[in-house]
Amino acid sequence: MNGTTHKCGGVALATLTVVALGGFKNISIEQGVMLVTGASFGALLPDIDHKGSEVGKKLKPISKFVAKHTEHRGFTHTLVAALIVAILSFGGIYILKNFYTKDITSRVAIGIISGFLIWIALDTALNSMRPKFVHNKKIKKLLDLEYPSLIVLMVLCTIFSNMIYNSLDIFAWGVTVGYISHLLLDMLNPTGVPILYPYSKHRISVANIKTGKHEGIVSAICNIITIFCLIILFT
Repeated sequence: MNGTTHKCGGVALATLTVVALGGFKNISIEQGVMLVTGASFGALLPDIDHKGSEVGKKLKPISKFVAKHTEHRGFTHTLVAALIVAILSFGGIYILKNFYTKDITSRVAIGIISGFLIWIALDTALNSMRPKFVHNKKIKKLLDLEYPSLIVLMVLCTIFSNMIYNSLDIFAWGVTVGYISHLLLDMLNPTGVPILYPYSKHRISVANIKTGKHEGIVSAICNIITIFCLIILFT
């Protein structure tokens, strides 16, 4: 599956999970934004093992290291990896929330971290749209989120750090569920994924949806699920 489909799937599964659990019945707008951002980031994260992937291009040093020690759709596409990401996500949020004291240092820390993650999610979203909807090279260049935009986002997130602080838990949920959605969608591909590693190295595939074929239908279904769930959450 391509990055666009994975983002759509991550957001769809994240909002569906929230609705199913009923834990965020009266979800706020900022929580919704953090949920979508977390799910978008988590849905791309397994492809960190591919230097040419959307997330690999933004996290080049980490991607190069991971790609050197594992094959594409290897360890990062397993339930063990998903568990590690969940532990790191919720552990990191726990540390941030205990560290946060509303002083300038803690506000800047949250601003830098959240701004960077939102920057990746926005940039990958625009990157996936450009080839389809934008044909003018100058406009494509304008839509590139370069480092100045990262700084702007970090500053904005620092300013609104109190609002972000109250939405950190749902962000971690988004990352975790988004990561799992990536594995599930890749299981629809004939190549499959070794999801049960290290218990089994066998690649599990449950369908024959090839990358680049019928993905528009999958994305559309995911988007319909997301819209339906958001209507429930915000009403």
